[in-house]
Amino acid sequence: MQKDIKQNGLKYTRISAKGVNIEVENPAVKSSVMYNKQKLSILKELGLSTESCVSGEDDEL
Repeated sequence: MQKDIKQNGLKYTRISAKGVNIEVENPAVKSSVMYNKQKLSILKELGLSTESCVSGEDDEL
């Protein structure tokens, strides 16, 4: 999905049934939004968040 969005952008031009160039929204954008919502939902169900992370002072970045 991300590769498609990087390649084609948020919108791309295609030829309609009438033979006219039209700009349409990339369907990968909608899919990526739904995918991210699902991932966040799973993380929430598992009780995982940045607030529950413990950072050590000796951790390297």
